[in-house]
Amino acid sequence: MTTVTAWDDLPQLIDSEGGFVRWQLRELLPLTGTTKAMRRVVAGIQKQLAAQRIGHLPPALPCNGTAEILLYNQDKPNLGTALHLARQLAEGQTPENTSTNDQVKVLDKLLSMYRVRPSTSDNSTA
Repeated sequence: MTTVTAWDDLPQLIDSEGGFVRWQLRELLPLTGTTKAMRRVVAGIQKQLAAQRIGHLPPALPCNGTAEILLYNQDKPNLGTALHLARQLAEGQTPENTSTNDQVKVLDKLLSMYRVRPSTSDNSTA
């Protein structure tokens, strides 16, 4: 379990982990000054994450402290950006001056570094 003492520290911590982290929701509770993931507390967490430009999956955080969540930096050129674009596409969100086609092209470009192509070498003997 990673400890964060301030909301402002969270983006840097996520960056240090490669742009995304998997946590349990309860790891964010100390930042709220509470110990229970009640509806209003979770709504406050979502607002704080948005203010820090930190995205999360699932899109609606559950009111369950042991729920696994994925946090990612939305604005950095890393896998977090790809996660954010995928979430926007899945939710039908298109930022201003951006088309769905543009989003798909950017996502494809970001994901291309993870693409594994089948080997084209022929090992058979003729």
